Amino acid sequence: MAILCLSLAYFLVVPALALYACHKVRFFDRIGAVILCYLAGVFGSYISSYILFDTSMTVLTGFKEDVMSICVALALPLMLFSSDIKSWLQLAPRTLVAMFSAIVAVVFCSYIAGALWQNDIDSISKIVGLNIALYVGGTPNLAAVKDALEVDNNIFLQLHLYDTLVSAGYLLFVTSIAQRLFLLWLPPFKFTANPGNDTGSITQESKHNYSKLLNRVALSALVPAVILAIAIVGGSVAFAALFPSSVKMSAIMIALTLLGLGASLSKPIRNIPHSFELGMYIILVFCVVVGSMINGDLIPSLDTNMLAFVMFVVFGSLLIHAAVCALMRIDVDTFLVTSVATICSPPFVPMLAVALNNQQLLLSGMTAGVIGYALGGVLGIGLSQLFGFLM
Repeated sequence: MAILCLSLAYFLVVPALALYACHKVRFFDRIGAVILCYLAGVFGSYISSYILFDTSMTVLTGFKEDVMSICVALALPLMLFSSDIKSWLQLAPRTLVAMFSAIVAVVFCSYIAGALWQNDIDSISKIVGLNIALYVGGTPNLAAVKDALEVDNNIFLQLHLYDTLVSAGYLLFVTSIAQRLFLLWLPPFKFTANPGNDTGSITQESKHNYSKLLNRVALSALVPAVILAIAIVGGSVAFAALFPSSVKMSAIMIALTLLGLGASLSKPIRNIPHSFELGMYIILVFCVVVGSMINGDLIPSLDTNMLAFVMFVVFGSLLIHAAVCALMRIDVDTFLVTSVATICSPPFVPMLAVALNNQQLLLSGMTAGVIGYALGGVLGIGLSQLFGFLM
């Protein structure tokens, strides 16, 4: 119990220290609070691996997964309360084009990788299907496709491990230098007008204004928002209980998005001060926990063929996706948010929105991720069988 309490304290305090460092030191501000929290989580993971026994690490891993789920569930409605649906409707068409180009890129790279490594990796057609399900629809689809294709449990666990390591590098890239790098080929994002409630971008002022969350007036104003967010989480979980376990996560994310968006239609809710900042802070907690999930001790025992396969699919699809977006003149932020919605699934979209200082794409990214949830399992199973037939 003491270990869990110390870990929770670490997860909650590190974002405050990161924000303070960004406010005081220009170098840290250029790095950004998201990256600082992510790296602090990795550092905490290495420290804990040296001082904890295996049993404690097992308990701590389950605890971290629970904290991650709670963070996403609470942060999402809080961040959606200030959404502007009219602005989102202007963004929807290009978001859909970017999302489907991301899905095509994942499928294409998975097939190419399957052909390249078919003599080096066992059950290659099943691995191709698992990769498509994972990088189109996320981990819930991965588990469902694993059962449908009767994949050996060891192969499933291996792929899950390599995905964790490669996705960590991918997230570090897209939340740090990717925006500046891809601006060489892609146009910048154009914020839509939002008179009366300028929530289009997460400005430097709002990033450094978290101290207002400690103000008694702000806290009292946020109480209804937190209560409503908790109620939305409860309603989403109850809604998901109506579905099979294989699609529960998809159902929860859909319900959270729709209920949070529905609440934003109420002007009093939409104008609650600092609800977005509170949601952002919770996402920074999520970033610390995500970083802490990395276990470097596992790297020496990796299968290099499987690792190369996963890296080819993730970063190859990213480049192909970027090329298609460049041809379609889709902006860099939309490209990145749909890429993260595909490769890492919707829970990571708020994390990227904070890193990009772009609130307007939060809802678009969540919608794109939900589409991925819907298509991932079907594509994974069907295209796995097609690959086996072709090869």
